[in-house]
Amino acid sequence: MIQLFWRKLRSIGYLLSQESDPWGAIAFVVSHNPGEDVRQSLTVSPELDGLFRAETVPSMTLNTLIERYRMQQAIALIKLDIEGAEPLALKAASHLFQADALPLFIVEIYKLGLARLGFAPSDIWSLFSPDLFDLYVVNRSYPNPTPEISPGVVYALRDPATHPWGWHTNLIAVPKVGRYGDRNAFKQLR
Repeated sequence: MIQLFWRKLRSIGYLLSQESDPWGAIAFVVSHNPGEDVRQSLTVSPELDGLFRAETVPSMTLNTLIERYRMQQAIALIKLDIEGAEPLALKAASHLFQADALPLFIVEIYKLGLARLGFAPSDIWSLFSPDLFDLYVVNRSYPNPTPEISPGVVYALRDPATHPWGWHTNLIAVPKVGRYGDRNAFKQLR
């Protein structure tokens, strides 16, 4: 689910749709057994197919949501954790990348989920221009395939192309301009 946090602490959750389909529907995978971990919410490995059913829900792009509620200037934080579909949501969110109103982004990079949908970590980090954003990572993988990057510690992401991406990583994109441009907390990590 995508959550958009408004300055007045209201939140709205909407699901994504394709960039070319601003209003639509998307199928989520749900376990046949209530309370069971779904593991993948948009796709399921063929060997697990019989354990889940598809449930279709209404969706809209982030651009459509922003336009509908006229909330471009009100968005301060975008947190995306949608099991590998983050590139789809971000590509349909060009309004969020306008330099005068850039929000802070926290985006999960889940390598297996990305691969299931035909994506790679570069399909996420490449959307954040180095002219507009400083990038950081927080490794959440266990077991940790990158022991040089301790889980739970924020690291400056100097070269995304050569970064040893763990299975579960959060990318933090801090705007250099706009409302976050004068913040100093992350600058100490460089």
